[in-house]
Amino acid sequence: MENFFDVATPEEIGHHFPFAVKNAQELDALRRELEAEPDRNLGYLASLYYCRGDTKKADACLDRIEDEQHRLDIGMMLYECREA
Repeated sequence: MENFFDVATPEEIGHHFPFAVKNAQELDALRRELEAEPDRNLGYLASLYYCRGDTKKADACLDRIEDEQHRLDIGMMLYECREA
């Protein structure tokens, strides 16, 4: 599975992790966490693709999240809890 950190640009990483972006050790720890937690990684990937305007890829990531509650939370965040 692709890791969020392998797909995101430095700017996108900064958007998703603003407090860790300037700390290489923190970013490395986050990369390892996402490798160990596939559902969390898929949630960040879904958000990344959504922000890029690629809802097809965002939905594909959402569909792969195994934990139903996490999938619902991410789906709500992406599609329902947006400012108009």
